[in-house]
Amino acid sequence: MLSVDTRRRPGFPALLFSLLLVLWTAACGDDPAPPPACAGGTTSCNGTCVNVAADAQNCGACGTTCSADETCSDGACVLDCVSGQTTCGSTCVDTSKDLANCGACGNPCAAGEVCSNGTCALSCQASLSDCSGTCVDTSKDLANCGACGNPCAAGEVCSNGACALSCQASLSDCGGTCVNQQTDVENCGGCGLACAPGEVCSNGMCALSCQVDLTDCGGVCANLQTDLGNCGACGQACAPGEVCSNGMCALSCQAELVACDGLCVDTATNPAHCGACGTTCKFDEVCSNGTCESTTPVDLQFLSVSDWHGQLDPLVVNNVEIGGASVLSAYFQKERTTNPNTLVFTAGDGIGASPPLASYFNEEPAIKAMSLMGIDAYTFGNHDFDRGVGHLQSMIDLSTFEWVTSNLANIDGNLTGVATPYHMVEVGGLKVAIIGITSPDAPASTAPGSFGTITIKNPITSAMEARNAAEAAGAKVFVAIVHLGASLCDQATGTCQGPLLDFAKGVNGFDVILGDHTDIQVNTVINGARVVENRSKGLTYARVELTVVPWNGFVAKSSATILSPVKSQVTPDPAVEAMLQPYRAQLAAELDAVIGVATDVFPRGNNVERLVEVAIGNLAADAMRVKYGTQLAFCNGGGLRTSIPSSYTPANTMLRRLTPGYAAGPPYDIVRGDALAVLPFGNVIMTRTVTGAQLWQAMENGISGLPTAAGRFPQISGFGFTYSASAPAGSRIQEIHLANGTPIAANGTTYTLAVPDFLNAGGDGYTMLLDGQGTSREIHAEVLIEHIQALGTITPTVEGRIVAVP
Repeated sequence: MLSVDTRRRPGFPALLFSLLLVLWTAACGDDPAPPPACAGGTTSCNGTCVNVAADAQNCGACGTTCSADETCSDGACVLDCVSGQTTCGSTCVDTSKDLANCGACGNPCAAGEVCSNGTCALSCQASLSDCSGTCVDTSKDLANCGACGNPCAAGEVCSNGACALSCQASLSDCGGTCVNQQTDVENCGGCGLACAPGEVCSNGMCALSCQVDLTDCGGVCANLQTDLGNCGACGQACAPGEVCSNGMCALSCQAELVACDGLCVDTATNPAHCGACGTTCKFDEVCSNGTCESTTPVDLQFLSVSDWHGQLDPLVVNNVEIGGASVLSAYFQKERTTNPNTLVFTAGDGIGASPPLASYFNEEPAIKAMSLMGIDAYTFGNHDFDRGVGHLQSMIDLSTFEWVTSNLANIDGNLTGVATPYHMVEVGGLKVAIIGITSPDAPASTAPGSFGTITIKNPITSAMEARNAAEAAGAKVFVAIVHLGASLCDQATGTCQGPLLDFAKGVNGFDVILGDHTDIQVNTVINGARVVENRSKGLTYARVELTVVPWNGFVAKSSATILSPVKSQVTPDPAVEAMLQPYRAQLAAELDAVIGVATDVFPRGNNVERLVEVAIGNLAADAMRVKYGTQLAFCNGGGLRTSIPSSYTPANTMLRRLTPGYAAGPPYDIVRGDALAVLPFGNVIMTRTVTGAQLWQAMENGISGLPTAAGRFPQISGFGFTYSASAPAGSRIQEIHLANGTPIAANGTTYTLAVPDFLNAGGDGYTMLLDGQGTSREIHAEVLIEHIQALGTITPTVEGRIVAVP
């Protein structure tokens, strides 16, 4: 007789029987009950709607029932394997160790090989044991608990290589197996949560590699300092009852470790017990010094201006207004809106050598403006000391930003309210250390005694000492604001040289170095640090962006952009303008009087007055010589601070000026404020005699810095000279002559001389004049005003007073 299995395979006899039954019932005259209407994806079986793709009683078809060890998957009965096992045919196997199905079903290992973590190999991985050709973890294998062939009894678990009724506190029971869910690839973060092939379980998360404080032991991320199964080295397990303490098996934890759930842990670094047992760091945090710190990068932004010199009003470049306090403040506010994690710096000379709106009021408006602009930290430049430490103390007291220095010795004996040797600020959850450096040549650039008893230490040594101290205090980001600048940049290659670049090459471990002092634009990377210097007086400002990993200070990304703050692109900050208004009103009454007319611009800028003869230098030197009737006169190019007409803004907009909003020129109307802008230092003219030998020494000093621009470069009147820059410094002067052509020999013949008191006191290296001679006269700016008034109309002229030869 033909036998048919109607449970598995409904065939023809069954179908025939069904058809006959239908015909028979129809013949009897009974109407059959209509089948129920089932929703999409389900089938009617015996009047019930079921999903035959997943129903174990009707798997694939009505009446097809799966056995007790099977489940219905996609309409087929398949074996229901426990976590960690795979169905291979009709058997559940662990492909991580099954010799016949190593890594995948039907992948047998060759004779003599073992299956180690899903790979056929000649020997088991370090963390596994070879038990008759099967690689097992005896710390958790129920059939080989603690040793091959040592099975646990029914109801027991294998916990750290010992059969027990329950898992140790640090382990989790996953189907009778005690696992560490922080490291177990098959139960990573929870029972049954297996990592993909090639991944490891690192701190309860599947990843491609272990975190930095863990070691990959055969696919298990283990802390060799605390892991019972890998104590000190992969595969080196502690005996039952022992703990792993600092990489050594022992009966108790070492003094510096804490017992947490049976594990000896360093609560300073353990993410599961950070600072205290049970204090667990978040998934994106690490434990550093007992504190959970984020590994999610933070975007920081640093803004800077260089050599601002109290330039409260915009400068005019090609009829475009650039910079000024209220404009810069508006730009900085906009930058902070884009990134709240913003700090603003300047590296000195924010005051001194400033226009009348600042200098006429003892620099107070400049300090107030920088406070409103949101400057966060500031270090000392040479011009900050122009009026001495007493005046500087009043500026510190007036400011709301932090003053910081790392290389001014005896600062506490002269000034208070200064952070040393660094200033620390937290932004975006990161501690940022600001190190401030002043140029060693600063005292020579100021009047004798201006520094009080302050001396200057080596910039590189001081910066490194301050940086290391800040790091010990928890700083993760390091910014140096240095009053050092570039001396020369090759426009073709962008390569720069000078003190700023030398400093950057001499230090390490800094993320950002912000320069100052020389009005030369720099944007480069040296020793991993972004090195930036802006154009002076707010013509440019820098935006440095860093993406930093908080817990270790790693800079994942950095960039630096130098921008021009164009007035027309923003609404100037009304708070700054309101602060300046009373000063403007008072200044207009004092300095708006017209003193003459200029047929064209007397240029100054790009350091030209520190390199060659310029018309404004001739005008300033002539004013001294004519006023006092001396044979000779000279001043230093560094004392000339702006062009004529200057950026000073008279109240009368009908005057002919360069600044937009006034009547157009040339010619241009010159006011008292222009003279004070050109000569803001308040230097007094000294008259004296000088020998030919002293004059030669003075001129040698003046051109000694060439081809680098230097403030000591002389602007002269009543005489001329020829020099060769290719000759060694100190022997470059070829000849000197009076204006009428009479030679001046380097001997004891004397001549009358007018010179600013700063130079007569030995400033800018003119120590040959420091002989006690000199009669005090009037302020240089007032002498210039009188000279322009006497001339009425002035024309920029270069006469060949200083001539360079090969």
